[in-house]
Amino acid sequence: MRHALSYSRYTNTDCWWKFRKVYLDKAPTLAADYLEFGSIVHELIHDYLQLLVKIGEDFAPHLADGVFLDYVRKATDRDGKPKTFIKPEAIDEERRLLAKFAGWFRLDRARLWQLEAPMAITWDGEPCDWWAKDVWLRAKPDLPYVDGPFVELWDWKSARYALPNDEAVQTHLQAKTLGLIFHQFNPAIHEARVNFAFIRYGVVRRGYFQAKDFTETMDFWKA
Repeated sequence: MRHALSYSRYTNTDCWWKFRKVYLDKAPTLAADYLEFGSIVHELIHDYLQLLVKIGEDFAPHLADGVFLDYVRKATDRDGKPKTFIKPEAIDEERRLLAKFAGWFRLDRARLWQLEAPMAITWDGEPCDWWAKDVWLRAKPDLPYVDGPFVELWDWKSARYALPNDEAVQTHLQAKTLGLIFHQFNPAIHEARVNFAFIRYGVVRRGYFQAKDFTETMDFWKA
């Protein structure tokens, strides 16, 4: 029996016990501080960009704090109960990062495909539902722009990183997987640029991928 894969699951395979407990046995787990932090920053950015789309604006940093306050007031867990933050003292930093992002990132609604599109494929490379029984590989680009046969994929990074160079993104499995899955959903896409946006530093690192890279990435996952 094959189990659905993703980049995050792949990075957990160095600890078989953890992989089995989380992904095979489906044991309840408490998210680590850094995972919750990253998830909250992603959710805040998503809510902010969603608001921009709704009001027809590409840049409105003055609205960021309202988005943050609305998120904290309405945040719920998976059961629909008010969210209990593992590390409530980090909320001020999450607020600051949203403000920083809103101050430098300008949305391009004309090229926007869909915010945080959940994408999944089968072993045969066919697009499928995220929860399909035959799902094999999943990815969720934070922000895709499409221009004919070209796609530009953004991924938000919120942690404290030793900043990589563009060459590191060019060989990064997550970047290549984002390009691969978007290509499988849109066969007309022959070239992808993946942008890792390091929110804390206001820095973007880029990788460029073509059709041959998609094929090589598919072969890697199947090996």
